[in-house]
Amino acid sequence: MASVDHLLGLSRSADWAIDGITGQESCESPDGISDVQVSGDARSSGDFNAVPGHMFENVNMQIFSCQSGKCGQTPMRGFVKDYATVSHSVDEAANVMKCCGRGRLPVLTRACSAVCGLRSLVFL
Repeated sequence: MASVDHLLGLSRSADWAIDGITGQESCESPDGISDVQVSGDARSSGDFNAVPGHMFENVNMQIFSCQSGKCGQTPMRGFVKDYATVSHSVDEAANVMKCCGRGRLPVLTRACSAVCGLRSLVFL
């Protein structure tokens, strides 16, 4: 299963100035010691062995870094932590920060840009 972020996260360009990510974003790692940087090395398949969570607790963890309430000082930094709980794999959790690099999906990028007129995507 691929998300909009996974497929189009790094598609921002001079030709398509969407409100997307820059590639400098990062999330806290499950161990809390280091950060996991956004990268453009997503594979065409096999990055996700579990479906990222969409329940309230998952979304709250992704946004606020805790399962209930507003715990984290910096929003949108809990995606890796949440995926670690869903996938039961700390090693696999970093894959949630992988996107298809610029130019890897030209037909999809052009279709979204031209046909849909998509100018603003919700990203990290």
